[in-house]
Amino acid sequence: MDVKIKSRIRFAAIFSNMKINFLVVLCFWVVEAQCQFDFNGNLEVLTENKVPVGWSYHDNHKEYNIAVDSLTRKQGKYSVRIESKAAVTGEAHLYRHIGQQFEGKSLMFIANIKTEDVRGRVTIHLSINGENREVIVSQDLGADGPGGTTDWKEYMLSVPYDVGGSSISTHVILNGQGKIWIDSLRLYIDNTPINKARVIPPTASRKDTEFRRGSKIDFIPTDERTLASLDVLCQLWGYLKYHHPAVARGRYNWDNELIRTLPLVIQATSQAEVSQVLEKWVGGLQAISPCTQELKIDGDRVLIASDYGTLFTNTILSADLKEKLRTWSRPCGDNHYYVNLHGPSPRFVHEESFNSIYPDAGLRYLALCRYWAAIQYFFPYRDLMSEAWVSALRQHMPEIIAAADVNKYTIAMTKLVAKTGDSHAFISSGVLDAIKGKYIFPVKARMLKRKMIVTGFYSDTLGLGKKIKPGDEIVAINGIKIKKLINTYSDRVPASNSAAGFRDMIRDYLLRSNDSGFVVKTKRSGKYKTIRQQGKLYSLTNWYSTDFSHNFYDSTLLVMPGNIGYVHGPSFKASELRDLVDRLGKTKGLIIDLRGYPSDELTYDSNGRTKSLVNYIKSGVSPFVRFTHGTLLKPGAFLLEPSTEIGSVEGEHYSGRVIVLVDEYTQSNSEFVVMALQSAANVTILGSQTAGADGNTTSIDLPGAITASFSGLGVYYPDGICAQRVGVKIDVYVKPDISSIRKGKDKQLDKAHAILRKVK
Repeated sequence: MDVKIKSRIRFAAIFSNMKINFLVVLCFWVVEAQCQFDFNGNLEVLTENKVPVGWSYHDNHKEYNIAVDSLTRKQGKYSVRIESKAAVTGEAHLYRHIGQQFEGKSLMFIANIKTEDVRGRVTIHLSINGENREVIVSQDLGADGPGGTTDWKEYMLSVPYDVGGSSISTHVILNGQGKIWIDSLRLYIDNTPINKARVIPPTASRKDTEFRRGSKIDFIPTDERTLASLDVLCQLWGYLKYHHPAVARGRYNWDNELIRTLPLVIQATSQAEVSQVLEKWVGGLQAISPCTQELKIDGDRVLIASDYGTLFTNTILSADLKEKLRTWSRPCGDNHYYVNLHGPSPRFVHEESFNSIYPDAGLRYLALCRYWAAIQYFFPYRDLMSEAWVSALRQHMPEIIAAADVNKYTIAMTKLVAKTGDSHAFISSGVLDAIKGKYIFPVKARMLKRKMIVTGFYSDTLGLGKKIKPGDEIVAINGIKIKKLINTYSDRVPASNSAAGFRDMIRDYLLRSNDSGFVVKTKRSGKYKTIRQQGKLYSLTNWYSTDFSHNFYDSTLLVMPGNIGYVHGPSFKASELRDLVDRLGKTKGLIIDLRGYPSDELTYDSNGRTKSLVNYIKSGVSPFVRFTHGTLLKPGAFLLEPSTEIGSVEGEHYSGRVIVLVDEYTQSNSEFVVMALQSAANVTILGSQTAGADGNTTSIDLPGAITASFSGLGVYYPDGICAQRVGVKIDVYVKPDISSIRKGKDKQLDKAHAILRKVK
C-alpha cells in the first residue's frame, strides 16, 4: 500500500473516536507535500462550542448574535448566521486565518450569502499577510456587496498570491443592522482547492528563531573605531540582503546573521581583523553561482543609478572581498524573500518586529540597518535628499544604539526617518504618540512670515474662541518661545519642504503636551496676552477632517456670485459627477478646491460606469505623469516608465475656465489629481506650495513595535520635472496673510473668484 494512503488510514483511525476541541491541521510531509487539512468551508464540522472548526467569530462590541443555523442553509446541515441586536457601531466577522504557504500564483475566495433587512454593508474580504500579519495585498467587494433582503448568492474575490506572503485571511463581514447567513465557502489556489494545494515547507529563514526574544547584546561601544566598523558592517549586510541569491531565496534569517556577526566585529582590534571577520562570514554563505541572466535595462530608462555608499571605497574591506561582492551585483529572477516588487510600490515582507517596545542594543542596531538598507535600495527619491544617505548612517548610529530607554530610542529612530526629507516618511508607534502628548491646545495655526498665526479651531473648548482669535500670533507655549520649540522639534519632523514641515510640527509637537493645562502667550495688534486653558484630549480631536477636509463654505457643490461654480475636492464623490454637471455645468468658471485630501477617486473613470472629475474637465487625451520604480535587476536603480495619458474625447466636458486651489494640505493623491487636471488647457493652478509628497507609500516593520513608512513610487511630470519636495507647478502664487485671516477671508479663494468673474 502507498505510504501516503497508509498514513491517511492510520490518522483517520486515531481521530475517529476523538472529540474535536481545536483546529485540526494535519500536514504530512510526504512525497507530494500535500496539506491534508479540511478547510471546512461547508461549516459542517463543529467544535463542542458549536463553532465551525477552523473558523472564528469576531464581535468586539458584543452587538451581534453569531451562531450556526440548521434551519436556513445553502447546503448540508449548517450555515452561520450573523444578526445585529439593537443599534450598532461596529461590525461582526466570520473569519479564518491560515498560517501556511502554498505553491501558486493566484488565490480565489468564494462565499454564499443570504441577507434579510440589511441596512449597512456586507462584504467578503481576502488578504495575503506578511510575517507579522501585516497586509501585503487585499481585496473586498467594495460597493458590490449585498444589501436589503436577498436570496442565496455567490460572491467571489481574487488576488495575486505570489507576493511573498506568509499567511492567508478570509472574512465575511456584516457592518450595520440586519441579518445574514453564510454557507459554502471555498478557497482555491490556481483553481485547486486549498486542501489539495502543494504546501511550501518552512524556509531556513523561518526555522532560525534563535534571537526572536532578543539579540542578547545589551551594550555596543560608540567609539570612532567601532562606529567605523559597524558602518561598514551595516552597508555590507544591506547590500547582501538585496543582492545575494541565497538571501533572496530565504535560505538565511538575515537578521540573525547580522546579530551573530556583530559581536565578532565589535571584538576585532584592527581594520584588518574586521575585514577578516567579514570575509569569513561572506565566504561561509551558500555557494550559489552569481546571476547569469542577461541584464536587460535600457540605459535611457535609468533615471537614478544604484548607489553603494562607501561599501567599495572604504579602507576596511580588503580588495579581494570587494571584488567578490561585485560578482553579486544582483539576485536572479523577479522574486525576493524580503521584498516584493510586483505592485506599484515595494512591499517589505518577512520582517520580524520582535516583542519588546524597547529592544536591546543589538536589535536597535538591526533597526538602523534594516531601515537604512530599505531606503538605500528602494526609496525613489534618494537623489533628492539634502545629504548623502550613507552619511545619515554614521550620524545617527550613536544615538540609536546608545538609547537608554524606549523614549530615547523612539525619538532617535524618528530623527533618522526625518532625514529622508519625505512627508510620506512617518513612524507609526504608540510610544511616539505618547511622547507627543495626550492633550492639544485646540487651535489651528500656520507659519506666516516666521510667526505662528492662529487660523481656526479644532474645538472651541470652554470658550476658547472668546480668548483667542484667528490672526493672533502665538508667541510662547508653557513658558517656551515658539522659536525655541521649533529648534527642539525640527529634526523630528519628516517633511518634503518647510510648508509641510511646519504644518505637521505645529499640530504634532508645538500644540501638544502630556499636561492638560496650557499657558499660551499671544500677541494681537502689538499687545500681549496670557491665556490659561485646559487642553482637549488629542484622541477626541478630529484633526484630520479639520485639516485635510476643511471647507470654507460647508458645501461640496455651490454656485457662487457671478455664476462661478465651486467644488470642494476633499468631500466630492465620483457618484456626484452627474449632480455637478447639472448644477455647475453652465457656469462661466469653476473653482476646484484641492486644499486637502480627496475622499474618492477623482482621476480615473470608475469601472467604465462613472466618468471621473478629471475626464469631465479635460477634453482630449494627453500625457500628464511618468512613474519610476525600483528593480531587482539592479537594486538601488530606478527606471522611468513611459508617460501615462489622461482625458477623454467622448461625452460631456466642462467648457469654461477652471482654477484649482492648492496649499500645503495638498499632498500625495491630491497632488496627483492636480497634475492630471493641469494637463488640461483650460486649467490654472492657484495657491501656495504643496506638500511635495507624491506617489504611493510603502512601510517596513522595525524592532520596537515601529512601522516606518516612505514614498515607494516616483512621480514626475512628462517633461521630467519632479514634484517631490518642491510641490506641483503653480501658475498664480497666492499665500494667505495675517490681514485676511483676521478678517475671516480666504485669500486664495477670493483671488480665484475675482479672476473668474472677469471672464467673459
